[in-house]
Amino acid sequence: MHNIGLILLCLGLGWLCQRLPRVPANSWIALNTYVIYVALPATIVFYLPQIQLSWALFTPFAIGLWVFLGAILFAEVIGRWLGWDRGLRGCVAICCGFGNTSFVGFPLVEAWYGSQALQTAVLVDQGTFLVLSTLGIGAAGWYGGQQAPRWREVWQRMAVFPPFWAFVGALMLMTTSVTLPDWGKALCERLSLTLSPVALFSVGLQLRFALDKTARWPLSLGLLYKLVLMPAILYALWGRQMVEQQQTLQICLIEAAMAPMVSASLIAVEHQLKPTLANLYVGIGIPLSLLSVAAWVWWLG
Repeated sequence: MHNIGLILLCLGLGWLCQRLPRVPANSWIALNTYVIYVALPATIVFYLPQIQLSWALFTPFAIGLWVFLGAILFAEVIGRWLGWDRGLRGCVAICCGFGNTSFVGFPLVEAWYGSQALQTAVLVDQGTFLVLSTLGIGAAGWYGGQQAPRWREVWQRMAVFPPFWAFVGALMLMTTSVTLPDWGKALCERLSLTLSPVALFSVGLQLRFALDKTARWPLSLGLLYKLVLMPAILYALWGRQMVEQQQTLQICLIEAAMAPMVSASLIAVEHQLKPTLANLYVGIGIPLSLLSVAAWVWWLG
């Protein structure tokens, strides 16, 4: 339970620090930079090489694609039925199609399943990032009425994203005889320990609870899909398989049930897809996901 206490403490401290006059309004940017450039790559390099390569890894890696395609289908069916315009449907699809699999997902998975579970969580996160960097950006451009980015632009975005290169390096360690020296493993392990508290404190600095009445239905339905409906579909599909690969599939389901991703929200804002609603998905979704994820963990036993 001390991990759950750490989650609540770091989120609460971040939220309280928003109100301190000496804390800059955009201080979370510096913390996010540290997480993306240092802590997250170290976590990937430390945990991923410990995994044994097998076809069972395909499921964690593909979860991000399933969640995104489900969000597109959900937004189009519900949105057209309720008369939403293309921009609103795009906001729901982009924001609810990608879970906060690292900043919030890693701490929660570690709290409920232990540090070894991060091996599976890292695969889910990298698969989600790959889908966001390709299909997600292309879909955002289409929904925003702009030309979808070319493949060259997609690769340029990936080339400057440090966790991607950490993932490539970790795959090389998994598939070759090369290993990190002991001091390198120790360094990565120490840096990975900073990921959860710093990421959660950063999320706390960004939490906003102001609710726009015009966004009530899109917000409620989008979070219903992300936090409840999608994990329920996975639970129904996997059924008996959860007994055979219990922890791996449970972690996949928990990661699929995470709140909307901050980066996906920023992409929606960048493409003018209902910016106010996009920010609400993060500000309201993250606190709600703490309760919904706990409920899913309890349900899974």
